[in-house]
This record gives sequence, C-alpha cells and structure tokens, in this order.
Amino acid sequence: MKTDFPAILRKNARDLSREQIESMSWDEARNYYYANKRRWSEDRPKDVRATVCFTGFIATERDELIEIAAGKNLRVVNSVTTTLHYLVCGPNAGPSKLQKATAQGVAIMSEEDFREY
Repeated sequence: MKTDFPAILRKNARDLSREQIESMSWDEARNYYYANKRRWSEDRPKDVRATVCFTGFIATERDELIEIAAGKNLRVVNSVTTTLHYLVCGPNAGPSKLQKATAQGVAIMSEEDFREY
C-alpha cells in the first residue's frame, strides 16, 4: 500500500494550493514531503504541558482520571518515555512500567496522590 503523500501535503503544505498538490505525481509529492517534513515539525507549536501516564486501572477508572488530568491541564500519554513527568499507578500496575519510570527518574504516585495534586 502506497503512502498517500498528496493527502499529507494537503494537511501540511500551507505554501501549496490544492491544485498544485493535485497536479503533482506521486514521486513529486513524496520528494516534496521529505524535503519539507522537518520544517513542518519545527513550525508546529510544541505542547509543553506536563505529561501523565496511568497504569493498572480498569477502563472506567482510567477514563475518570483522564478527565481529571484534562482539568489540571496535563497531557495524557500511554507509555513511559523520557518526556514523561508523572506515572500514576493503580492496583494492577505492572512492574515493567514501574521499573522503566524509576530508571528514568519519573515521579511515581498513587491515585490518591494524583487526585490531591
């Protein structure tokens, strides 16, 4: 399956008209995409909110915690990465996320601590 480079350009290439994009061949669209990809990511505003990851919760609890996080202006992510700020652990939290978070210096907290944060 080929990547739909014209669709990607319609979304990101603000310096091209729709007609210009539609007149490009697939190879031209691909080349334009790769030539400008870095510039588009640098132009995009960065999300500088603190990040939080929830682990060990059932879906309904997690959904509630996500709403609380939105009210606290936190960005919810699904994995432990080097940019994660908080790991909130529920009763079924797995050891691998805890180990990875500890190794990366991520703040680990319980659900109660998060609600009081």
